[in-house]
Amino acid sequence: LMEQAIAIDEKHFEPDHPTLATRYSNLATILKDLGELADARQRMEQAITIWEKHFKDHPMLALSYNNLAWIELADGHKPQACELWRRAHAIVTKHFDSDHPHVRITEDALRRHCGDGCPPADAKP
Repeated sequence: LMEQAIAIDEKHFEPDHPTLATRYSNLATILKDLGELADARQRMEQAITIWEKHFKDHPMLALSYNNLAWIELADGHKPQACELWRRAHAIVTKHFDSDHPHVRITEDALRRHCGDGCPPADAKP
């Protein structure tokens, strides 16, 4: 059904429309849960390309980095996941206080999966 929704949206929106980024991100999450990591990565990267074009340093971009990090981790690419969590953390700390769930989620992922030096030294206290 998600693929059908994407096909419809692709007919009605420009290829870099944020609505498509949301759809690609949602499909990527579904594909990850199904274990289809290569397809999940490809769809999440599509979403990130759109978010980066339209919304630099926006929380939606951080969310997509976080989601791609989980895909990378599931596929055994821990260094790539850590870099993505660092990017996400840098964005969310610009927008939210330290007790915000998005900040806590990225900090927890960095601590649990990336070891020493996480969160990054330039993070808010």
